[in-house]
Amino acid sequence: MRIIPKKIKVKNTVWKYYSMTDVIVALVVFAIIFIMITAGNWAFAIIMGLAAVVMFMPTPDGIFYTCIFENVKFLFAKKRYTADAKNPKENVDILAGLKEIKTNGLLVYSGGMYGRVIKIGQKNFGIEDVVQQNIDINYIANALKLLDANQSADIVKIDRPVNLDGFAKDIFDKLSALRDSDDYSDVREIKQNILQERIDRIDKLNNIRKQYLSDYYIVVYGRNELDLESTAINIAGEVVKSGLSAKLLGMREAAVFLKYSFSRNFDEREEKDIADEDLLAWVKPKSIVFHGSKYVIDGTEASVLAVADYPLRVKNAWGAKLFKVFPGEIIVSCAGTIGETFVLPKNAPKGIINQALMKVKLYLQDIVDFYLLYFDYVLKKEATNSSKGSAIKNIPPFDVLKKMILPLPPLNEQKRIVARIEQLFAEIDKIKAKTY
Repeated sequence: MRIIPKKIKVKNTVWKYYSMTDVIVALVVFAIIFIMITAGNWAFAIIMGLAAVVMFMPTPDGIFYTCIFENVKFLFAKKRYTADAKNPKENVDILAGLKEIKTNGLLVYSGGMYGRVIKIGQKNFGIEDVVQQNIDINYIANALKLLDANQSADIVKIDRPVNLDGFAKDIFDKLSALRDSDDYSDVREIKQNILQERIDRIDKLNNIRKQYLSDYYIVVYGRNELDLESTAINIAGEVVKSGLSAKLLGMREAAVFLKYSFSRNFDEREEKDIADEDLLAWVKPKSIVFHGSKYVIDGTEASVLAVADYPLRVKNAWGAKLFKVFPGEIIVSCAGTIGETFVLPKNAPKGIINQALMKVKLYLQDIVDFYLLYFDYVLKKEATNSSKGSAIKNIPPFDVLKKMILPLPPLNEQKRIVARIEQLFAEIDKIKAKTY
């Protein structure tokens, strides 16, 4: 499965590479240069002008002066955090933010946030035809659409070592039984050598040259503990429909997952010997040190690779069609101005959407006006009722929308209804204008 990367640096520009902040800073610099010129200090003005040209040059990481500012800020920032630091600002807790792992596997973070980890199984999509693949993709898409406006999710991949302890135990048992067998001594010796060789190979794979397999997880976050648990259960149920297994992790499994989030240099079999009350301390790193281009966790160096651009097309990207939008499709806001709709015009450029938007594709473009009226009044009403309040808190899940029956009159009748409603709206606007 390929995850399309998300643009992590969003910057609103007013002209080419420059934001409003850059423009304001430039105006301040030019004002200082102008003051120096009027005061007759030409040498200082020329030097400052040349420095300004260099400072405002664009770089891949931003405008040059902002890069210098970030480096100066890093120079004076705290770079070492430890678990036993007396100063709270130097403790690793300020970075990790993890406060508790509950017995059911719920993660409690500082700031009133909660997390729930769902382990996702695997299957070979390559043996399915295109139709079945699209059905499975829609199930996974529907699972992620169950998140409300106050929740978020991460898709995490972890490479975990294959545990061969069970195989080693079986061979040890056979070796013990062989010592008490009635075989001839030479035959017994040959069998013992074979079993010992197998044990040596397994031990090497189990402890020295480890073999790794990828595990996939969906981590759901939210501020309401009960709503988060319900959403996690529903997401797991929706994922199962695609043929993938889904399991909510308990306390100890969640602890191992979190440990892998910080480092891979540990033996997860250590978890069996740790008491429940000591799991949190075992999970958290003991030391984190930041350097210019890397950081070190418990003596292990690591680097962060940031994907700066969000490609409109990724070759052979599994599920990429979920995010593409085309002219004529309806975009529905699922966060902020919830329920607002927009029909992409014919000349709309190619684009993609994120999880805060939902797209609706009608089988016939002629019914778009009637559908928007129906959506605006009937579906929004359903959303308000489901939220048990006077305001819309979230668009109903996609499965709910698909099950709603749309009474579709003949096309001429649709046009008459739309025209009549627009006429009434115009009259209401006139009355409001006279009133105010």
